[in-house]
Amino acid sequence: MDLGLTGKVAIVGGGSDGLGFAIADRLLSEGAFVTIFARRAEKIAAAAEQLAGKYGEEQVLGLAADCSVAADIDQVTASTLERFGPAVHVLVTNDGGPPIRRISELTDDVWLQAFARHFFYVVRSVRATLPHMTAEGGSILNVVFGVRPSAWQRLRQCGRP
Repeated sequence: MDLGLTGKVAIVGGGSDGLGFAIADRLLSEGAFVTIFARRAEKIAAAAEQLAGKYGEEQVLGLAADCSVAADIDQVTASTLERFGPAVHVLVTNDGGPPIRRISELTDDVWLQAFARHFFYVVRSVRATLPHMTAEGGSILNVVFGVRPSAWQRLRQCGRP
């Protein structure tokens, strides 16, 4: 399938594993240049190495960055532009949700912290990349509260709905 992404530039948060990694892999398979980032340096380095082995080192940039830190988001955008050129065509904000617990165990404070983290991550990412989206436009995909199926299986095994 040709999605018209050859030579396009994408930034994918939470790219060290799960849905973020899968999205990055798909974008790369379509010929895009992709920056992936996540908090843990060793995990993002391993993910970037795996993708670079499959698609070429020139296609992938892996960065350790925390989506809840404004300066990190700005640095991801700046590093992407420095490496891949003057535009960002695709932005994928992807990060987990509140801690995995029974809903009755999630206090308002936990929900507010999760909301603030995700809301400001999206706002900061869009603010950092929007000026670099092309005149033809770009695409922004916001993934909110993604949970891997294996997490649901673990919850079921623990007797949690």
